[in-house]
Amino acid sequence: MMPPSAPLNLIDLATAYNDTDFSGRVWSAFGAFQNGRDYAALNGSIDAYLKQGGSEHHTLDLSHLDTSKDGKQLFAEQKLKMNRRWRWFLVAQFIAWLAFTALVSSANDKSVPAGDPDVVTGGVILLMLLLLGEFVWYWYRRADVYQKCMLPPATSILKSDTRRPVLLIRSFLDDGAKIYRIVQEGKTDVLESSRFEEAFTPTLKRFGPVIAVGNPREDLPEAGAARAHFTDADWKQPVLDMIQQSRLIVLISEMKRGSEKERGQRLASGDLFAILDLTPGVKWEVEHIMKSEHQSKLLILVKPERPSFFFRWVLFWVWTFLAPFVALARSWLRLRPSVGAHDIVALHCPKEGDPLVLAYNNDLHTQEVYERAITIACHEIFCRTGAATAAASSRMPAA
Repeated sequence: MMPPSAPLNLIDLATAYNDTDFSGRVWSAFGAFQNGRDYAALNGSIDAYLKQGGSEHHTLDLSHLDTSKDGKQLFAEQKLKMNRRWRWFLVAQFIAWLAFTALVSSANDKSVPAGDPDVVTGGVILLMLLLLGEFVWYWYRRADVYQKCMLPPATSILKSDTRRPVLLIRSFLDDGAKIYRIVQEGKTDVLESSRFEEAFTPTLKRFGPVIAVGNPREDLPEAGAARAHFTDADWKQPVLDMIQQSRLIVLISEMKRGSEKERGQRLASGDLFAILDLTPGVKWEVEHIMKSEHQSKLLILVKPERPSFFFRWVLFWVWTFLAPFVALARSWLRLRPSVGAHDIVALHCPKEGDPLVLAYNNDLHTQEVYERAITIACHEIFCRTGAATAAASSRMPAA
């Protein structure tokens, strides 16, 4: 943990490593980063590190403890469950159909045993459409289950990719966390959601195979970090081994509940972990990382707060329209947007030096924001060539 009153090195992602001309500042207000020459040099430094000093190999062998099932065996089990549910659903549908025809027959002329032909015909058409829809859904779901079952476990990834891994630490409750990304469809910007972990994993794969401990109670693995499953009695030692041999440790967490002023005061105290809400298992892992002096390779990603329905469909379009005018006003008045604890995207707490805080002054933290934060933070972690001084740095306000 950092001592009280430690200075905080703040990097504002809205201005760091962007083109410094007027148009670059305007476009950055949209969330579309205009990367300048400094950002290209930053990526070049990372590439040089990975070619020269970043080629160390790991010696991890978790196969004797990993309880992950073979993909074909797992798919066979899941297919059996799906087929069982499918058969029960068909039986229930057949019973509902018999009840429908009996009701129609009793409600119409007794001389027409089968009921009104038009009603029965409509019911048959509806039944056929339902069966067709269920058939399409079944095969779509089957293909999705097969794809997840065939995801390679961490043991296979570590054998095929011998680079030192990137270890992902998170609460199992955060496996379903979502993030938005802005995609362009035609001439319109559209918000799409995806799993948070799955969104930033490709950026981390640049530094090594991304692995994580899988939830022993999950039916199917999720895309993103390759999972290694362990029993409740054996999970701690493999985690310690992975911490020891990893090149980078990425922790997903969220802010503790409280007022913005209170969170700002905790952050200004210099103890970055005072603002994070950690579960007991994750807290044990973090404490070991700090005790074993691996904190210099720990990067904390603050889980994005999911925007409300109102924000998604109304404020997003309002902000998109107003963003260039806000950028114009800030440029003319030479105003720097204030950054609070709710703007934090990522944190890095080195053993020596000031804690690094990467923030983005926008209510919508998209996938591109986290990709940029990871790149800048990893440059600071691995290259140590003054990334912080090249960006806009200041002391973090108490909010």
